Amino acid sequence: MSEPATAPGRPRWITLGRPRKSAGRALGEHVRESFVPVPLAGMVFFAVPAPVTALLDIALGELPAAGEGRAGEPSPEDWAAWAENGRTVIQTIGPAALTVMGVVFSITLVALRMATDRLSPRIIHLFTRSWTTKLALTVFLGTFAYTVGVL
Repeated sequence: MSEPATAPGRPRWITLGRPRKSAGRALGEHVRESFVPVPLAGMVFFAVPAPVTALLDIALGELPAAGEGRAGEPSPEDWAAWAENGRTVIQTIGPAALTVMGVVFSITLVALRMATDRLSPRIIHLFTRSWTTKLALTVFLGTFAYTVGVL
């Protein structure tokens, strides 16, 4: 077996060549380069509080019955109407967020593809590597995941 090459005047334990990447550094580079891990982690982050919110809604739904009879307090029918209005808003927000995300990203990618033909093929790579793009996608997908989890 041959010895690794060393530079003249350097200790034997310092070898020439490319240093190996640690596992953490390789994972960080993969997250930076890939378009998928950050939005998926965001979806999980947004979906985790959904069951807690649903349980809180159920627990608070039982409170008005204990407060019946007080003057100026909303009746149980008012609470039920407010809950139904909240469900309607959430049922509207989820699909709307997904639709807006789809349209915005589709138009953006078409524009980037046209720019790639004229300028540089690196434009799409820069777009997918941008943290702003990943954050926007995370917020849209996370909002959808939360609304699905709450319903």
